[in-house]
Amino acid sequence: MPVEKVLLVTRPNSDIANEFGNYWLGKTIVPMEADGFQVIDLDGDEANPILFTAEVLEKDPIHVWGFGHGFEEVFTGQNSLILLQKGINEKLMSGRIVHLTSCLTGSAGGLCESLYNNGAVAVIGYNVDFIIGVNTEYIELTPDNVATTSLMKPDIAIQQGLIDGDAVVDAFIEGDDLSEQEIEKWRISNHPDADLLIWCHINNMNGKVLYGIGSAQVRPQAPPINLATIGIFGSAVIIASALVVKSKGEKRYGK
Repeated sequence: MPVEKVLLVTRPNSDIANEFGNYWLGKTIVPMEADGFQVIDLDGDEANPILFTAEVLEKDPIHVWGFGHGFEEVFTGQNSLILLQKGINEKLMSGRIVHLTSCLTGSAGGLCESLYNNGAVAVIGYNVDFIIGVNTEYIELTPDNVATTSLMKPDIAIQQGLIDGDAVVDAFIEGDDLSEQEIEKWRISNHPDADLLIWCHINNMNGKVLYGIGSAQVRPQAPPINLATIGIFGSAVIIASALVVKSKGEKRYGK
């Protein structure tokens, strides 16, 4: 079985969407280490298939949090090099809790479902393009702008819940709760792009899915801590990077 407190994070930076994810995942590394975890941080060029596979096999992490571009059957790292692929190396995640912040890998019959079917304890992902930011007349294209700060909060809430020791399904729900809070914040704001940001939050929330054992934990009874593709929507440039399956009405978790 994997060692309890070893976590592995992938955060490529080879394009603008990945640069944004790299920034936000990087902000969680110090809190996780301060909370007693050993964090294997595959930053930039280190997010490559050779090092990813070697670190997983050598360090045997209980949990993998990956940011990168994704497709239905593929999750990538630096320069879109494939880290995980359906039918090729799903067993690499066997026995682990996996959180993929990436596009489309959570689609029905896709990579996330296959990871679970091949031994992963639980897998959280998205079956849509995960939208990480927007660039409009009123929002500068930077990783810490108001849009990206808001849009990353729900996914980071999932991660915070996991490292706090919450059950996977509870961390999943915490992400929904943060999405709803951010939607309400933008709904009552007078920001000119509020409707666009509400749409982005709804897209991410409704596209989030969980395969596997909802009661699983990265670490039981842990104390709390503080913690892409580019598409077009109207006149806005939307930075996206996504994952997973099941409709909002079906509550999207459990299998």
